[in-house]
Amino acid sequence: MLLRLITRLEGGDMYSETARKICSKYHDIEIGKYSYGCFKPSNIWPHTKIGRYCSFSADVYIYNANHPLQYKSTHPFFYNPVMEKVARDLL
Repeated sequence: MLLRLITRLEGGDMYSETARKICSKYHDIEIGKYSYGCFKPSNIWPHTKIGRYCSFSADVYIYNANHPLQYKSTHPFFYNPVMEKVARDLL
């Protein structure tokens, strides 16, 4: 509830630096600038790092996966073992 209030006061998920600091300090979740829809720590495992410009649907559970960072996108094409870009998916 506090995170919702903070993000609202700071212009929304995309802009809230305070919400990012709270997630990092108290939940060990790093959220990149301009990402949104991911400020519900109960839906995210600790030690998760979310990059910049990511978007998530409401009430989605976010798990760590092996999305390759060397590509310009984290589209499933790049981390689906069937596409032979990674050996296996960590989900």
